Amino acid sequence: MTFKMTLKILPLLLLSLSGLMFSQTPFEAQFQYADSLFKAQNYFDAITEFKRLMFFDSTGNYKFA
Repeated sequence: MTFKMTLKILPLLLLSLSGLMFSQTPFEAQFQYADSLFKAQNYFDAITEFKRLMFFDSTGNYKFA
């Protein structure tokens, strides 16, 4: 690979990786969705989503102590 080719590919690679580094995790997105249901007073669906989040979150970040 030549130096010019590397200079063209490097910015694209950095942009694609930065999007992955700072993107939202699926758990955060699910939490925000459940929270929006709760704020809209759709309590049954909100509780269902919160339970689903707790079930699939293997790290325990969204576990109720």
